Amino acid sequence: MVVPGLTRLARTLPDGRPVFFVVYRPLPDTLDTQLGDVLQVLVPSPGGRSAAFVTGVIPPLLTDVYRQPPMTIADVYVGLVPNGVARVTWIFPREAVPRIKVPGEPVFRAHVISGAEITASVDGDIAAAKAPAHPVAFPSAATWLAADGHVIKTVKYYVPSPPHGIPKSGGTETLTASGAPVPASC
Repeated sequence: MVVPGLTRLARTLPDGRPVFFVVYRPLPDTLDTQLGDVLQVLVPSPGGRSAAFVTGVIPPLLTDVYRQPPMTIADVYVGLVPNGVARVTWIFPREAVPRIKVPGEPVFRAHVISGAEITASVDGDIAAAKAPAHPVAFPSAATWLAADGHVIKTVKYYVPSPPHGIPKSGGTETLTASGAPVPASC
């Protein structure tokens, strides 16, 4: 059941879309009642027929939610942060993508995705920043800053490291996919 008194507009994104905190209370006499109320952070689509899910929070996992990287919604990064955070700096590392050759398919050339450091404003515990014009990989860390600029905490995100590094200038690496396709089943 939606809890109307706790459900609210958290902030408006730089592109004008609203971000809502929607609080649900589990139905009585269910196992979910032991976990407590559930918070979902949602961004409605234009026209309001659907909503993008940013994150969900149940009280026992609250500290883990703050360790989640931001979600990309259209061209805006959105993330939930604790009280007291005024700005967030997300670090996006430089990422090398190797040449990929799949039998019977076109060859995907090797390239490098540039890194970036993006500073997000925080309003209503929601950090948001416009994505850079150039593509970036996944964020590797976030630094939470207080209103006076001092660092509250730096959070590292799990970023899987591929079995290759950034190629030297002019160097390439090729990954080749082989084998028979495996049919998917339910």
